[in-house]
Amino acid sequence: MNNALLKRACTLMGAGPLFAVGLLTVHNASPIVELFGRIAHTGFLACALAGVIIAAVALVAQARSISHVIWKTPQGYIVILSALACSVIGLLFLLAIPAIEIDGRFASVSGLVMGIGCTVLAGTWALTLSQEDSRTAFQASATSVLVGVALYGTSAFLPNQASYALFSASCIFASAAALLPLKPNESEDDEALAAPDDRVAYVISRTWRPLAGTTLSALVLGLIWNPLYAGIELDTGMLFAASLCGSAAISIVCAVAFAKAGVRAARVMDRTGLPIAAAIVLLCPYLEQLGGSALFISSSLKEAAFALFLIMTWTSCCKAASTPKSTLRVAGTFLLCATAAMLLGALIIPQIGTAGRILNSIVLIVYLAALAFLNSPVKSQGATDDAKEHNKEAEREATPNISASIAQNAERLAKAGALSPRETEVLALLARGHSYAKIAQTLYVSDNTVKTHVRNIYRKLKIESREELFDLIDQQ
Repeated sequence: MNNALLKRACTLMGAGPLFAVGLLTVHNASPIVELFGRIAHTGFLACALAGVIIAAVALVAQARSISHVIWKTPQGYIVILSALACSVIGLLFLLAIPAIEIDGRFASVSGLVMGIGCTVLAGTWALTLSQEDSRTAFQASATSVLVGVALYGTSAFLPNQASYALFSASCIFASAAALLPLKPNESEDDEALAAPDDRVAYVISRTWRPLAGTTLSALVLGLIWNPLYAGIELDTGMLFAASLCGSAAISIVCAVAFAKAGVRAARVMDRTGLPIAAAIVLLCPYLEQLGGSALFISSSLKEAAFALFLIMTWTSCCKAASTPKSTLRVAGTFLLCATAAMLLGALIIPQIGTAGRILNSIVLIVYLAALAFLNSPVKSQGATDDAKEHNKEAEREATPNISASIAQNAERLAKAGALSPRETEVLALLARGHSYAKIAQTLYVSDNTVKTHVRNIYRKLKIESREELFDLIDQQ
C-alpha cells in the first residue's frame, strides 16, 4: 500500500520540481535573472535553449533506441542519472560564475549542458505519463505545474547565491528521484502490436490545437523577454506575483476538473479553454497599457493562459501515441517547437522592436481563426456520434446498480487476468457496451490503439470475442 501511495505521489507531483527549474531559468521575472542581470543571463538562456533543441532533435531522431534503453533495460537508470548530472553540473556552474572571474563562454557551455540534461529528464517524464490513464495524466500535468509554481514562489525567499544553487539542484534531484520508482518492468504491451498508431495524421489531429497555442505563446515570451527591445516597462515584482497567481489558479481549476470529470474536462479545455487563452494573450498587451490594477489582472490572465497551453499540450502529446517510441517523438517535437519559437522571438525582437506587438497580434488572430474554422465541423460530427453511442449504451446502463455491478465485475476480471492499467480501463468501457470509436474518443487515443489493447485483453483472458468477454464478466 505504501509503495502504491509513493508511486501515486511521484506520478502526480514528480515533474513539478523540474518545471520549477524551468521557470527559474526562463521566466523574465525570475529571481535568478535579477541575480545575474538580464543581459548577462541572456547568453546562458540562449545556449540552454540551444541545448534543449539539440536534445529534442535527438529524441525525435533516435526515439526507438532511446525509448528502448530507458524503458526496457537497466541502463535506463544510468540515462536518468546522467541527465541529472548534466542538469545539476550545468546549473551549479552557472550559479558559481559570479563568484569566480572566468570567461563568459563557460556560461554558454553550462547552459548547453543543462538544457540537454533537463530535456532528457522531460522526455523520461513523457514516457512515464504516457503509461497512465487519461484522467491521471491530465491531473498529473496540472498538479505538477501547481507544484512547480509553488516552488518557484518559494525561491523569492532565498537569501543569496549559494541558496539558489542548493535549491535549484535539490529540485532537479527530486524530479529525477521521482522517476526511479515509476520505471516499468518489461511486462508492458508489445510495441509491435501498436505500430499502426504512429500515423502522423492522427497525432496531428490530437495535438495541433494545444501545440500550436504553446508554440505561439513561446514566441510571445521570446519577443517580450527583454523589455528593452520590446519597448515595455517591466515591473518584475508585480510580474512575479502575477505569474504565481495566474498559473496557480488555472492549475488548481484544471486539477479539480480533471479529477472529477476526466477526459470530458480535457475536451472542454481543448475546445473552449484554448481559444479563450489565445484571446487573452492577444488582448493582454493592450490591457496592460491601462496600468494600475488592470496591469496586474491582465498579467495574471496571461500567465494563466500560458499555463493552460502547457498543461494541455504536454498531456495531449504524451497521450497521443501508444508506444514509448512514438511518445518520445511527439514529446520531442513539442519541446523542439516551443523552444525554437522562444529562441526565434528572442533573436528577432532586437531587429523589429515594438513591431513585435503587431507580429503577436497577427499570429494569434491566425490561430484563433484556425480554431474557429476547424472546430465547428468536428464538434457537430462529435455530437452526432455521441447521440448514436448513447442509444447503444442505454440498455447496459439502465440503472446505476447495473452499471456499478458491471464495473466491479470488470475490475475483478482485470485483476484475475493481470491486465495493465490501460487494458483495465479499456475493459471497463468494453463491459459497458462502448464501441471502439467511443472508447477511443473517451480515452483520447486512436481506434488502432483500442484495437491493440483489445487484442491484448483477449489474449490474456484466453477469449476470442466480445460475447465471451461478457460471459466472463457475468461469471465474476
